[in-house]
Amino acid sequence: MIDTMRGERIMNPSRRVRGFFAAAGLATACVLGPTACASEADDLTLKAMQQLEDHCNVRGAHTLFAEAHASDAEHPEASFGYALTDIALLPESPEVTAVLGAFGFTGKLEMDKIAFGKDGALARAARHEECSAISDHLKRSIPYPPLTDDRIRPGDIVRPGVRGREIVDQLHRLAPRLGADAAALERAANDLDGALEVKGGGCGWGEPVAIQKPELYALAALVEGLRGTIEVLHAYDSDVSVPLLVAYLDGRREGAALLRDELNGHFAHVTDPAALAGTKAIFRHAVELSATAIRTARATPGNGRALIDWTAIPRDAYDAADRFVGSLLASLDTPTGLADVVPELRVDLAAFFRGDVDARRLAGPLFVLTETGSIKLDATRGRELVSPVVPPAAYDSTFTWNQGRTWDVDGDKLIDPSGRFKQAYDCRPTVSTSTTPGLPGQ
Repeated sequence: MIDTMRGERIMNPSRRVRGFFAAAGLATACVLGPTACASEADDLTLKAMQQLEDHCNVRGAHTLFAEAHASDAEHPEASFGYALTDIALLPESPEVTAVLGAFGFTGKLEMDKIAFGKDGALARAARHEECSAISDHLKRSIPYPPLTDDRIRPGDIVRPGVRGREIVDQLHRLAPRLGADAAALERAANDLDGALEVKGGGCGWGEPVAIQKPELYALAALVEGLRGTIEVLHAYDSDVSVPLLVAYLDGRREGAALLRDELNGHFAHVTDPAALAGTKAIFRHAVELSATAIRTARATPGNGRALIDWTAIPRDAYDAADRFVGSLLASLDTPTGLADVVPELRVDLAAFFRGDVDARRLAGPLFVLTETGSIKLDATRGRELVSPVVPPAAYDSTFTWNQGRTWDVDGDKLIDPSGRFKQAYDCRPTVSTSTTPGLPGQ
């Protein structure tokens, strides 16, 4: 499933491979004997690639990639494969299963059944089945009763008594796993020479697709940002009634007053200032990864097999994005004007991580109940809440970024410019087979 852009063969045990292997060449080399295959990590990575190419066996491939990554943490192919397959299997983790179970899911998300197996969504799309048939498959495969029975409302099946703290605690247990995935993606990008070429095979697509450095850095930034968000939630009070919240979002207003009181008693209350301060390093790293993604994207040449053609973005757009991300990074330490925003908008993200955004400091309730029984955020209290980060005067101004300039970027040329994924996974529109009988005499 994975190939190299340079076609290097692995014959020297002392040399680690850069770029993704030429599968046939690596297979030949490794078959010759243990001294011909460069390392244990190479051998395990090849076996993982074969699991994907032959069977789209994501679970089996992940086990092998994990062993390869443990064997050599600086092996870019193993790092990439480990992170990618781990993220693909994240929805069926015990933590996510527990969270979904609290909301009424009747079982775990079996990703091979839903997406990766021979009858999963990917294989069905690769066979160009009707779009409605794939949608029906997803509804049947995801164990959530409202998807298949319109009479069941989300508020009916939430587990009684579940609190927001339980949900956040489960997500918190995922944070180390997300951190490992982000680190593996960053390692793969750092060590990558060229592009990672994902070949067609058991997961449906036929044409090779090239994954480049900027995508890896951007995905690492996204995963790291998700980890930071979870850790921030864990540092705040989240002990709100989930059944009350879901019922309200489901359109039921009979418990609105109780929910308002719960929100005012728990929302935006810092409970662990030290943990909150510790999340600053996570977000700093996420922003730094974003900046690295921008810089590498600007320097990435065109590639006929690329998933994203970064040359389609104008250079001055990269310059503007780089300046803006740089100002965000600076605001983590000191009040900083956001780059190219007019009039000047100074933000102090450091104040957030100091715990200054805390609803317990407000002069009155943050949430109020309207005459129609709806809950709304009190605008004055909301501005007061975030005032340590964004000055209240900012709400009286209209801001423009980069003098209101926009860039005309053709999305079709930017993402999947060669149409490889569209050609591989283009489902067919549903064709109606119903007919209207003609009238007599027609």
